[in-house]
Amino acid sequence: MNLQIQKSNSTYQKKQVEPIRPNDDAFMVREGLRHPVVERHTYLFIKTKEEREEIARMKKSCKNPEGKGVCMNESHEYVPLKYVIYTKYSKVDNYKSTHSGKCFKSELPGIVTNLKEQGYKVSKVYYNNHIYNW
Repeated sequence: MNLQIQKSNSTYQKKQVEPIRPNDDAFMVREGLRHPVVERHTYLFIKTKEEREEIARMKKSCKNPEGKGVCMNESHEYVPLKYVIYTKYSKVDNYKSTHSGKCFKSELPGIVTNLKEQGYKVSKVYYNNHIYNW
């Protein structure tokens, strides 16, 4: 047993303190050194047959080089992002050197071709602050 010295009312008292036993679960919880074990309900993590089949399909369609895990398609577009199109000088009514706005990535080629049809000479296109090659 270890001795711990405590000061109370200008007198010192010696108190015996049990040593910490890290292998004794009940002692660790009782002393507040570790939280008690929480019961895990495994029935919450059981998948249905349809869910297992869908996961298997996703794993097979994965083109990950390691062949592990599930790859998600990057074709999902949830939020329109900002684009900036810089043009060279051309003889167009109300010429603007910079065109900007928000759109989905799939709509950007249509915007660029629309500007070319109006007579603009497109020099650079940025989508989400990255150079876009059309």
